[in-house]
Amino acid sequence: MTSSFQKISERLLENFSPRSKDIILRRFGLEESQTPETLESIGRDYSLSRERVRQIEKDALNKIKIKIQDLKVKPDFSQLESKILKELRNNGNLKREDKLFESLTEETSKNFVYFILTLSNSFQRVPPDEKFYALRTSEKNSVNFAKDICERFVKKFEQVQIPLTLRQLFTIYQKEIQKRTKIPLKENIFLSYLGISKEISSTLDGKFGLKTWPEVNPKTIKDKIFLVFKQEKKPLHFSEIASLIEELNKQLNAGEPGLKLAHQQTVHNELIKNPNFTLVGRGTYALKEWGYEPGQVKDIIFKVLKSSRNSLSKEEVVEAVFQQRLVKKSTILLNLQNKELFLRDEWGKYKIREA
Repeated sequence: MTSSFQKISERLLENFSPRSKDIILRRFGLEESQTPETLESIGRDYSLSRERVRQIEKDALNKIKIKIQDLKVKPDFSQLESKILKELRNNGNLKREDKLFESLTEETSKNFVYFILTLSNSFQRVPPDEKFYALRTSEKNSVNFAKDICERFVKKFEQVQIPLTLRQLFTIYQKEIQKRTKIPLKENIFLSYLGISKEISSTLDGKFGLKTWPEVNPKTIKDKIFLVFKQEKKPLHFSEIASLIEELNKQLNAGEPGLKLAHQQTVHNELIKNPNFTLVGRGTYALKEWGYEPGQVKDIIFKVLKSSRNSLSKEEVVEAVFQQRLVKKSTILLNLQNKELFLRDEWGKYKIREA
């Protein structure tokens, strides 16, 4: 289906010289399945310098802008401008450029949106930099305000060091920033402003944090194991962790070719060597921060008894070890019979045997 942006673009290019039309089509990628071409590549085909191609493009665009004032074209062009303006206003007078294209038309027509925006004098393009994505705006003051909000929340994330929900972030804005600026925002506009930041990103469960955080942008096997544990909130067998990482990869690389498989042995090796993960059963691991301690069952019993002020009953020892290990009760009781380490007193309770 041909979009309204494509239809107007094609009308604007009618009656142009074949060379000028071809240069515009190729520069903006307006032909089917075509990406925008460089001045150099077009120049090679026409035996022209880059500067000459640039001049032909500039002259053609100026002629098109004059043509827009034609009574037959202007109403339809103005209608497209109104559509763009409405989308920008709904998002706080600005929007990240790629997201604007997505909201205005289907993927195959995004180059036509870019072309129309280039011809219009109603909108400004703010180029990308190391902190912010390219965006379009109808009001430059909104850009400065949006960037200020992003920088404030980067600092807030650096303070709290945990991902936060949109509701939590918006509440912080209302309580800490809106009081000073006296500028109320709708939640969707606040979200649009955060969306221009390259430093802030969303997690798979819909929270927000710094893009450098593993739970926000997991890159290594270690990061992905950590994220799987955070999502599942329980000890897992290494084979199950590998399967969950493959599912995670599908979500992280949705639509991208060359999906990497998470090999069980690679996952197991990382679990073994990384001190942040603790073996709690046969092939089963947990996060150390959950309170699980490394070591064999007898080592866990030793730590349990050492940390207790009083001797413990058999049931108390079993319960304490269960909190550290996924093992059978009989395994705990068997280790408890180690007379070189543990002593059973006259009341049937256990303590560490003194040297």
